Amino acid sequence: MKFSALSIAALATAATTVSANFTLSEPWSTSVWTSGGNASVAWTSVDEAGKKCEIHLLTGNATAATFVSNLTAHGNLVPCDFTRANLHPLPDYISGDYFVRFGENGGDTANYAYSGYFKYVGNGTASYETLTATPAPAAVAAPAADAPAAAASVVQAAVAQPASI
Repeated sequence: MKFSALSIAALATAATTVSANFTLSEPWSTSVWTSGGNASVAWTSVDEAGKKCEIHLLTGNATAATFVSNLTAHGNLVPCDFTRANLHPLPDYISGDYFVRFGENGGDTANYAYSGYFKYVGNGTASYETLTATPAPAAVAAPAADAPAAAASVVQAAVAQPASI
């Protein structure tokens, strides 16, 4: 009986992270992101070649989440058909439970994939962003050298998915 309950709980958790085209594999409940440190978001995708994706950080209740940050802001979108984005340095948000959503830039967030909750450790010196609208698609580019540190994207690199055989 315990095995069945665990299997059902694991399946329910996995189902919350899958969209029609994306499955998030990182971060998970055991992940801890620490302000100033490094983190990764990993995914698989189906039929997303040539599209650009965005990564959002959220907190609060999953049905009425608080938008914290677009981690791929300022022209640092990631190719949807890649498999991982390495983020650093992480902003100094207040400690708590957070989650990530991932999807096509400018797409309907109902079609995004969502991670499970994970721990974020910080002091809260950085403010949450205000989301007024989903940004229009943008080209991949490095942030401007004179951009304020708080506004700079934390995307370090995205890792290409190996070619299919």
